[in-house]
Amino acid sequence: MIDLKPDRDDPDHKRSVYIFQQDDDFERIFSELIEENRKNRRTNEESAMQQEIEELKRQIEVLQKSASAKEGVNDT
Repeated sequence: MIDLKPDRDDPDHKRSVYIFQQDDDFERIFSELIEENRKNRRTNEESAMQQEIEELKRQIEVLQKSASAKEGVNDT
């Protein structure tokens, strides 16, 4: 980082703009951070989808038990 300036688009003056020197090291580190962020996001999305699938399975089980119980009541 070579400089720090106030964000002129921030009316509350709470944000800052970080200025970096663009060189090979910066490019390498920035690329690594972007890739790591991508992997983390993908992992989080997969985890969330897995949780949704498990919840849907649970709901299906409850509905199946409810339907079976109703069929048993109607059969008598």
